[in-house]
Amino acid sequence: MKNQMLIVSAVAAVCLSLAAAELRKDFRIRDPFVLADNGTYYLYESKPWFGGKGVSVRTSTDLEHWSELKPAMVVPEGVPVTAVWAPEVHKYEGAYYLFTTLTEQKGSAPIQAMDPKAQAKNLTPRGTWVFKSESPLGPFKPVKTGPLPPKEWMTLDGTLYVEDGQPYMVFCHEWCQVDNGRMCYAPLAKDFASFTAPPKTLFAARDAVPGAGHVTDGPFFYRSPKNGDLYMIWSNFVRGHGYCVLLRKSTTGKLAGPWSKDEILYAKNGGHGMLFRTFDGKLLLTLHQPNSGEAERMKLFEIEDTGNTLRLVCGTFDMPPMPAGGVCAHQGNGGGKPANTVVAFTNAVALGAIMVEFDVKRCKTGELVIMHDGTVDRTTNGKGAVADLTFDEIRKLTVKWPHEAARAPLPRDVRGSDTPVASRQPKHPDVKVPTFDEAIDCLPTEGVWINCHCAVNVATEVARKIKAKGRLHQAFIATSLPAIEEARKAVPDILACNMSRTVRGRDAYFKPWPPEKNTLYAKQTIEHKCQFLQLLYPCSRADVEMLHAAGVKVSYFKCDQPEKAKKLRDLGIDVILSDRIEVTRPAFTSAP
Repeated sequence: MKNQMLIVSAVAAVCLSLAAAELRKDFRIRDPFVLADNGTYYLYESKPWFGGKGVSVRTSTDLEHWSELKPAMVVPEGVPVTAVWAPEVHKYEGAYYLFTTLTEQKGSAPIQAMDPKAQAKNLTPRGTWVFKSESPLGPFKPVKTGPLPPKEWMTLDGTLYVEDGQPYMVFCHEWCQVDNGRMCYAPLAKDFASFTAPPKTLFAARDAVPGAGHVTDGPFFYRSPKNGDLYMIWSNFVRGHGYCVLLRKSTTGKLAGPWSKDEILYAKNGGHGMLFRTFDGKLLLTLHQPNSGEAERMKLFEIEDTGNTLRLVCGTFDMPPMPAGGVCAHQGNGGGKPANTVVAFTNAVALGAIMVEFDVKRCKTGELVIMHDGTVDRTTNGKGAVADLTFDEIRKLTVKWPHEAARAPLPRDVRGSDTPVASRQPKHPDVKVPTFDEAIDCLPTEGVWINCHCAVNVATEVARKIKAKGRLHQAFIATSLPAIEEARKAVPDILACNMSRTVRGRDAYFKPWPPEKNTLYAKQTIEHKCQFLQLLYPCSRADVEMLHAAGVKVSYFKCDQPEKAKKLRDLGIDVILSDRIEVTRPAFTSAP
């Protein structure tokens, strides 16, 4: 009886604790930082930013239910602080060190512009301080009065990194003072109260990715236990994405670098992330998203360390799973939009496509453009081979709307049985040929597969771009096996659709395949570790089951009739490519 009463009391205590806790989804936070220590997760925050006088901490055992805020650090008396930013706590040699950025009243330190483009209105004393405690709960006391980086610099977001036993502070020299923000580092003294050498610059903000802004925020480091690779995540604004988490790798495995060019790890207007291990061994990324307003929340994503890169794991925490099956908008078609255009792609998503397919070619000046044929004759108002036209020449062309393109004959070797017929339509606005960047950037960063049908000579570049844009979890190249193998040399983790069909040329489209050819195609796809294949004629249920057992998604080109869609669904086909998704989707996704 006594034991039963103890159990009941323990359960009641847990229930009471959970009832008093706040759910992660319910409280606002910026720059979340999690310390996992001795069975407890500690979450540090400085709220409000402006007017705040210290740092608070919450605790949790499950990352979802968090205790009420408790003070962990109070800014010392006499410091004219106006804001407290981005706290993070690191355990080092048995003690706990709090790194946080304090903004002080103007005039309390000599801050001058260090670039002609810096504006006086943005200049204010700001720097990273270090505090120490014997407990992760605090109280944290300053190791020195004042920031560690030079006081005449505007700095923020200092973090701790230890290499070969030597602790370093890595911090940001803010864009407000230098225009193009810098990522800097310096070795720390043993007591963390000073630098033992002047700071050095790792890189500048605009060196990141095309469209990168001038901000350097939130550096954090991760060394892979698989091969010793050293990664850095940090945040910047990128045109077309907003606030992002970027990922780069040291080519030497050392802090001094040099560092590779960035790829986007998270691109949904959220950032200032950090990585930590759960007590059951999962590698998680936490960040705040969106990047402003009352809706800011702590988000969690499981990260896969592939041995080549880091990427988000779909279907975990705040990363929804990718669709298991549905209808692919062939060239973005559906709803009467011009094929292979941004207008078509965005419309396809609105119509419920779970995959968007487009065709990538290279023009004379090297740019990747979206074009199905080798020439522009059929689909635009121009003439000539894509490879013979400059990008400027292609950009001046107007893409034909469906009723216009249908009057031009489709090349016989790629014509399917469901080719649309011409129909009279009213005059439509002009639409331009998009670049690959415009095509992929217009599509959601999650929840929609991106089928990049690549000419052989562009597959590797497309793979590199997919990685740089943080789309490895959802975008794949569809091309020949030799091109896939070449692309994998540059991007080992690229997803691929095997287009090296066992029947070639006109016969692949106009003569049903014998069963043994379909089976050979399936086995070939599995052998080469492709994640997708694209059928031209139905195969056997046994082949579908064999492919599914190997983790291969089976797509079918193409289907524009509801009754045919139902038969393919019943066969177990995962995805049908269609030019009429508004017609085929209801039939394909309905229950048998």
